[in-house]
Amino acid sequence: MRGGAKQRENKIVLWGELFIRFSPHLLEEKTMVKIQCRPVRKLYPPAKEDEVGFMVCLYRAVDAAELPAFAENAEFAASGPLLPYCSKATVTLIGEAWETGKDGKPSLSNVSSWTESVDAGKTCAYTYLMNLNGCEQGEANRILNKTCSENPLHEIDEDPAIITRSVSNKSTAERITKAFLLRRAKKEIFFYLLPFCGKKKATIAAEAAVAAKSLTHIRTDPFQLAVTRALPYTVAAKIAKANNIKCDSGTAIEAAVVEALLQSEGASMAYAAAGDDSSNVSGNTYLTVEETKKKVGDMLALSKDDVNIVYAINRLLESGVCMCAKGKYLYRTPTCLAEYGTCDELARIMSADIEEVDYSREIECLENKKKMRLAPEQRAAVNVALSNAFSLLIGGPGCGKTTIEQFIIEIYRRHHKEEKVLLVAPTGKAARRMSDATNEPACTIHKALGVSAGVEVLESSVSLDAGLIIVDECSMIDLQVMFALSKAIKTGTQVLLVGDTNQLPSVGAGNVLSELISSGVIPIAKLETVYRQKAGSTIAANCARIKRGYTTLETSDTFIFREASSQEEAVQKIIEAYKDELNAGLTNNDIYLLSPYRNSTPTGVNQINPVLQRIANDISGESIKYGNKVFYIGDKVMVSANRGEVANGDIGFVTAIRANKGITVDFKDGRILDFTKSDLRDFELAFGITIHKSQGSEAKTCIIVLLDEHKAMLKRNLIYTAVSRAKNKVIIIGTKAALDASILTEDATKRQSRLGEILRDTIKALS
Repeated sequence: MRGGAKQRENKIVLWGELFIRFSPHLLEEKTMVKIQCRPVRKLYPPAKEDEVGFMVCLYRAVDAAELPAFAENAEFAASGPLLPYCSKATVTLIGEAWETGKDGKPSLSNVSSWTESVDAGKTCAYTYLMNLNGCEQGEANRILNKTCSENPLHEIDEDPAIITRSVSNKSTAERITKAFLLRRAKKEIFFYLLPFCGKKKATIAAEAAVAAKSLTHIRTDPFQLAVTRALPYTVAAKIAKANNIKCDSGTAIEAAVVEALLQSEGASMAYAAAGDDSSNVSGNTYLTVEETKKKVGDMLALSKDDVNIVYAINRLLESGVCMCAKGKYLYRTPTCLAEYGTCDELARIMSADIEEVDYSREIECLENKKKMRLAPEQRAAVNVALSNAFSLLIGGPGCGKTTIEQFIIEIYRRHHKEEKVLLVAPTGKAARRMSDATNEPACTIHKALGVSAGVEVLESSVSLDAGLIIVDECSMIDLQVMFALSKAIKTGTQVLLVGDTNQLPSVGAGNVLSELISSGVIPIAKLETVYRQKAGSTIAANCARIKRGYTTLETSDTFIFREASSQEEAVQKIIEAYKDELNAGLTNNDIYLLSPYRNSTPTGVNQINPVLQRIANDISGESIKYGNKVFYIGDKVMVSANRGEVANGDIGFVTAIRANKGITVDFKDGRILDFTKSDLRDFELAFGITIHKSQGSEAKTCIIVLLDEHKAMLKRNLIYTAVSRAKNKVIIIGTKAALDASILTEDATKRQSRLGEILRDTIKALS
């Protein structure tokens, strides 16, 4: 028997009879499908059989009557982690739901648990060996000929050297042995970790851990995996507690140092929820050594001056996990390299010689063509962008940033007919807004760099083929993205970053836009005057007042304040306002309800969305249910995770429901995509969204709820971001005290970043 710690009897593994039992809490859905079957073959991944992770296998039902009515034969596909695929086994699968796959065949989605009864004997063992990477028919037969028991797999498991004694070719024997041991090790680690952290994290951790660590090592020193981020610190602590391992010495302190830096960056969110849409993320790139010692001391109930903390920091520096700048600033190594690397790349980009040209005459000609006149500061902005290799355009709503971008593009093309112009933004929403405003194609930074949404952009090695690159919504760009982008820009390419420093900062670490401004070495065009807004609109003017901390806002037909002293009253006024906008001819695509909170209150988006769903849509028609979520045709939905062609935060509308098997979503940008029922775990209603999620978006009417209960969240950049999302109308529902508090409260949490300082020093050293 091979299994986990005695106190966690979650699995029993025998080679003759394999039985896996999952903890009840891992069964995420109440409605489950149970079916007895036999594996036919593995469908995905198609080649390597030694990996733990997501798999798709083809099965044949023992009793075809157990299959759904839409099944044409007894075969079906199933998806899940580490699925059994030995053809001589009888398997019982428990999954979430039957679905129709893209090929029209039945599919059992998200298998959560399974049992496998494997026949003892050489036939089964032969099948198992043939599925090992590197094992051919001849080698499998020779290995089995060296076994003498009725259960060869058990025998090989007890003595893997049988493989070496059976296969004469040394490299082949080593390859088969490695595949056998690797698969066994990943299974062991995966199922050991499963009760501590669930399927997804266990899969990631097993894949990262098995290359260097045995299960015994994980049990005795789980914190070593936390140091390398193969395992979340919290999971390592749970394993340590289960095995009576102290958390205040050795590797445990090193892991705590890494975790302190991760928490400071906000990177630990990869493993744990971080409040409402990252509002609690620090976003620092470094901690001072003293800050680190204090944080670690607080985590482990040690004195910050404990010599073991100092020793742990020194060991991390020696091993290259961390780096220290100027003997004071402690970084995780990837973050340090990104901060210094960004500065090196920007210095390279800025070193390009750009021909000095007076564009006044061309600006005037274009003004005549467009029948408009730019203000002096707008003309200056066009000249700054066209006359420098790297520059910034800073301004709030209504200041004419889009108009200036259009001028820059047209004039640049007159001078550089052979060069491409590339427009990019941090998110899909922002890219679509940029494209609509400029009438030019635009894409996300990830797409430009050739990486999928949610993938580390540092993995990109793309060189951007463009003579002019304009990057919009730069306040949303974090340090890692900026590093990847700057590496991809060729020397000689002109770059313009466009943004608004008064909006919320990036979710990831760094404060790129503000740091670039503070460096003092980058040409900046600032737009401070509101030049254009719709007749009678006071939105842009009030944004300017909010930016300066003025609580006296101008109300009008386009900027409305409605008093609501309680959550219940606020909900009723939200309903009334939403109905009024619909009755005025707007669609659900034209209206956003923006809230500071996701949970906790009746006006948090999770609770208000079902309310707005009943108002904004016909809920008497066809629906599809997933857990406690119910979706109808016409629902406004948002993707909450990166997957394939969609990114976290993308918003669309349900246009079809496929017989309780999935939905079709129109994202209003040319993408009309089908999703299976299991995909619905990553969808949520989006009639209301958090203010953080609204970044990069725009709507004709924004209904903003601000109540006294929200005061912990209310900051000037939060309310500024919310108000600036509206094109035509703002309706604020709440208390005047909460509104005033949001305007008067500056975000006192200054992100610790040295990008501006390092860039300044780098440019100085080169001059």
